[in-house]
Amino acid sequence: MTSSQLMIAALALTIPLSAVVGTSFASLNGAAGEGEWLFEGEDSESGDGGGGGSNGENSASNPVPERATEWETYVPYCRDRSNLTGEESDDCHASASARCDEGESFYQIRHHTRENPEGSLTPGVACLSDSSPLIVDADAPEEVVTVTTNEFRSLPIPSSEIVFESPVEGHEEYGIALIRQRVNQWADSQVHMLDTTVLGTVVEVRATPIEYQWNYGDGNHRTTSHAGDARPDDADPYEYRTYTDNIYEETGNYEVNLTTVYTGEFRYGDSGWIPISGVASVPSEPKINSIWKRETRNVSADCIEHPEGWACDSPFLKTPPWEEE
Repeated sequence: MTSSQLMIAALALTIPLSAVVGTSFASLNGAAGEGEWLFEGEDSESGDGGGGGSNGENSASNPVPERATEWETYVPYCRDRSNLTGEESDDCHASASARCDEGESFYQIRHHTRENPEGSLTPGVACLSDSSPLIVDADAPEEVVTVTTNEFRSLPIPSSEIVFESPVEGHEEYGIALIRQRVNQWADSQVHMLDTTVLGTVVEVRATPIEYQWNYGDGNHRTTSHAGDARPDDADPYEYRTYTDNIYEETGNYEVNLTTVYTGEFRYGDSGWIPISGVASVPSEPKINSIWKRETRNVSADCIEHPEGWACDSPFLKTPPWEEE
């Protein structure tokens, strides 16, 4: 048993067994990062290859590494699997989320030492909430340059902007569409570079968006690893699906909210990029989707001859919200 596994076994005494599980991802063909993502080795009794669950031994009899010389951080499981594209990436996030209770995320444990402050991934995994002490109270040696979770979350990480595919001209804070269409919006997001100072050392921080949490205002929610994008110009809005669209079944004005989840890394001097434990969730400025239905009537004259006729004054039969301001 490695020192990392001993540490994990000790942690298992202070948190529910369901929160730290001896599992790992593997693909159908056995090569990590290819094919559909599945879990294997669930609830390993021996702890071999899992590193996350208690193996039944009394951890008090095992020499636990001192936090002053060794420490651990928790990184989102799918973060370093950049070779995943399209649906594979969402499958990885969905499979990871399915392992945890609501309000928790699936993390892989990274082990650090004074000799290797950048750390190495271990087989250990854990379901933890954003406020878990294991994340926010990570205990690195005081003289080691590091960026804590709370320091990362306190940085001014810019929020993503909600972009509507059909915005109201001159009022881009509103989108307009018809009921039962696939209303498309996406997140204008990017990787952000920020500077901070730790122990008198200038540290460069990289914040990378890894997850987008949508609330469409009609009771529908969606979480995806894709920022989304515009559809082709000739796409049918009733049929063409995107990663971030939503179908509204009723007319009305719906507030759309977005939270972008960032993972962090930092570097200083000639160090490589060192992962920051946990994630930072940054809410966006909400926008409004105005959803309408189409109504047609037979009329006896056109609006040039009869400007007072039905729907001649405006295509809207009631005042739209952007004209009420």
